[in-house]
Amino acid sequence: MNIKQPFISIVIPTWNRVDQVINAVNSIPKEFDFENEIIVNDNFSDISFSDNLTKHFENRPSVKVFRNQRHVSMTENWNISLKKAKGDWITLLCSDDEFLPENFRDFRQYLKTVKNYYLILQNPSNVKIEMLKAGYKSVKKINLPIASGNFINKKILVDNEYFDDRLKYSPDGEYWYRLASKYNTILYAGKIAKYNVHDKNYMWENWTYDDIIDQMILINTLNAKHKNILIDSSDEKIKWDHYKFFVFSSAGSKVRSKVFKKYFRKTLIYCLKNFQFYYLLKVFGAYLFRSLKRILNGN
Repeated sequence: MNIKQPFISIVIPTWNRVDQVINAVNSIPKEFDFENEIIVNDNFSDISFSDNLTKHFENRPSVKVFRNQRHVSMTENWNISLKKAKGDWITLLCSDDEFLPENFRDFRQYLKTVKNYYLILQNPSNVKIEMLKAGYKSVKKINLPIASGNFINKKILVDNEYFDDRLKYSPDGEYWYRLASKYNTILYAGKIAKYNVHDKNYMWENWTYDDIIDQMILINTLNAKHKNILIDSSDEKIKWDHYKFFVFSSAGSKVRSKVFKKYFRKTLIYCLKNFQFYYLLKVFGAYLFRSLKRILNGN
């Protein structure tokens, strides 16, 4: 019996990333174009941006390029993109990420067999596919994947479940947890899309914003609710844990130097006052390692 392939919508929200969008779309096998759609939603870049993309993909009729009438938050742009999708299954592909073509082909065949499950999260660490029933116990089993390459059934959007627009910078983790608490979920044993690290990643810039800690506290609160657990950290502890994470992640990095400069001094003083010398040793080790690596690579 020949099972019909579900109609898939790939949504690619973007802003000022022509080359990355082209690379993202090119990672989608061309045989996908038949009876599927690729939605590129531009967050009010220069008008030439959308025109260039439309012209570039004129021979791929499945690619539809839209442009917002004004610039909105990243999360709002993601939701606008989802609302344009018409597929049975919808997946987000960040404009600087890409699909792994062979893995994507295999996944599309698997998708034809899925019934009564509405969220599929890629989980490369899993040896086998895991089926989870909706509920907080399932949420606790989830190792958060990257934002790209996870699939939601259209039922979820019909139920008006979208990214929480209170979350400005990292709305995807809370979304997957919330959906898994409400819908049967599959942890797919494989990597469908890959995350690309580059100099213009928005995340590094987000870490320097004054409201980033408030955002992290909100995310922590919402995630605890989805897991049905009490928050075991005070807001003050969450703040310093994130400061320390930002400093360690940016130590010695040229790309993240703005992050390091913003948080290093206050974090250094905090750690000295609280005798957290081992952490400081790790930071200085990371700084030396990344600096040496940059010198050897000629950066």
